Amino acid sequence: MEPQFSKQALRHKLKKIRSTLPESRRKLSRNALLNHMLPALSGYDFILSFASFGYEIDTTFLNLFLASTKRLLLPTVEKNKLRIFQVSDPKTQMIPTSYGLYQPNPDCTFEVDPQIIQTVIVPAIGFDQNKNRLGYGRGIYDRFLKTIPEVLTIGVGYKEQLVKLLPIEETDVPLRQIALF
Repeated sequence: MEPQFSKQALRHKLKKIRSTLPESRRKLSRNALLNHMLPALSGYDFILSFASFGYEIDTTFLNLFLASTKRLLLPTVEKNKLRIFQVSDPKTQMIPTSYGLYQPNPDCTFEVDPQIIQTVIVPAIGFDQNKNRLGYGRGIYDRFLKTIPEVLTIGVGYKEQLVKLLPIEETDVPLRQIALF
């Protein structure tokens, strides 16, 4: 079965859906994410998460918990590449980028070798039933995930971000799991 929409058209459609979710729905999803992920991540020491941006599912409380257990890793984007930092206090160790998203401050966190990562919690605009993801279009996560192929990857988001089939390219890296709330 062929996808019915281009990646750009799907990005536009799914961003609009995500942006119209009511605050009560977002709060329920944030809590469900936390309740689901805490037991799912219990056996992993180094977890790469992300700092939510815009209308993405809220990872704030999950990240605070992971930081309190010294397992939180967060990325920075430099020249279309991810650099990974261990963050012990997201409230004080994050700085805004020119795009308005927050990433670790390299002056008060330390960079780690990506090979220590055991699990990656992956953001996306959309997901499909084959565990493919639709990112923001720059291929940053796909290139990064290819460097750590044995790691557990979990795409997280809202149930409304699931479509039957995404248009995929050979550079796209499927996820091991998706968890939508």
